[in-house]
Amino acid sequence: MLNLVKSCKKLKYLKLFNCSLSDEVLAQFTGERQARLEFLGVKYHREQKFVRDISSDAWKRLGECSPRLCVSLVFDYTCETGDTAKAMKPEIPVVELRLDSYTVAYQEIFQAARYYSKSLEKFIVFTRPPSEEVNDAIMFLSSRCKKLKSLHVFCILKTETIKKVFAAHPCLEEDGHYTLKDTYEIGPWADEEHLKR
Repeated sequence: MLNLVKSCKKLKYLKLFNCSLSDEVLAQFTGERQARLEFLGVKYHREQKFVRDISSDAWKRLGECSPRLCVSLVFDYTCETGDTAKAMKPEIPVVELRLDSYTVAYQEIFQAARYYSKSLEKFIVFTRPPSEEVNDAIMFLSSRCKKLKSLHVFCILKTETIKKVFAAHPCLEEDGHYTLKDTYEIGPWADEEHLKR
């Protein structure tokens, strides 16, 4: 990947698996002759958990050199909770975050709300079981992330939680860019096309 970035000086849009990303790759995007990166999508797999973690300093330098950078982070169902929390760093300008955990994930939701309150526009989470903690985490995220335009929660929520989310972000209900359920329904609740909104 490093050789590709070195060769493609005009590269502004990149999607890759985390195993292909490194401090050296991010540093290459900060070079004087390199185009400023505008979008970076990173997907994480458990099989790649032994890959060296990207440092906070590398993310910070990239953000300073690429002020228009938008980052998408996707953690698939194989990722362990600790690895997800470790990869989510406050220096990353995350616009889109997807947690396909299918396990308890409320701590990661709270973490996302604290770290990405100024940038997060789209959040997708598959978590279980329904709990007070999940409801509290979603309300906290909704109250903190003022730019939120799309919210898909694949876990039963309280009716009151959904009402508070819509009150904080009326555009979600108006535009239909949400998946929020207060009663169980046989799936799928939404297809991938809906989640692209």
